[in-house]
Amino acid sequence: MRSQIILASAMTAASLLAQAPKPSATAMPDFNGIWQSKLTGIARAYGKPLPFTPFGEERYKAQDVLKDPVGICLPAGPVRAATGSPHPFQIIQTKDMLAMLYEYQGVYRMIYTDGRKAPEDIEDYPEWMGFSTGHYEGDTLVVETVGINARNWLDAKMEHSEKLRLNERFRKTDDNTFSWIVTYTDPVYFQEPITINYTIRRSKAGERIMSYSCSDDTSNAANFESNKK
Repeated sequence: MRSQIILASAMTAASLLAQAPKPSATAMPDFNGIWQSKLTGIARAYGKPLPFTPFGEERYKAQDVLKDPVGICLPAGPVRAATGSPHPFQIIQTKDMLAMLYEYQGVYRMIYTDGRKAPEDIEDYPEWMGFSTGHYEGDTLVVETVGINARNWLDAKMEHSEKLRLNERFRKTDDNTFSWIVTYTDPVYFQEPITINYTIRRSKAGERIMSYSCSDDTSNAANFESNKK
């Protein structure tokens, strides 16, 4: 009798375990938290000669950092706001959206993961951060960004056109690090797409995003040093 009870209990436990929800192999990776990138420009991060078009090379060689739009407080753009400054940024993630809150310039970016498409008129009404849509492929968030305002630059010397498109892949490599692979496609400035892998690390425990103020005038440009001497 006792053995029958033990057997029945074991069968019941096995049945409950079989019915219990199993961890999903495609569970959404968790990017919530405060993160920090290393300050770097496009040319240095790429690590080899950039495949400029003749027009792109001419513009790059002629450009003066004193004309950098961030000098008059224009928003830095979706990647540069994180990688072009020493300031941290915070990610707030839900199943339908991932928001990036940048301490630098106090700006934000929204990546829609609810299946929507970019607006049909986004090229006519470009955004400083562009319009970003994403989906998850296993442990990777894949993002397409279009409609980035050509008035911002990719770094302190590199412009882009209204044809710029970004393909981004966010992937956690451990609890405190994620890889942010960005492919820049701009046929006006580059003969072929360029891809850069940025390593993003979690900020120290207790860190927070602080306020940032930039006056919309030319006073900030006085802190820049011209590369044209």
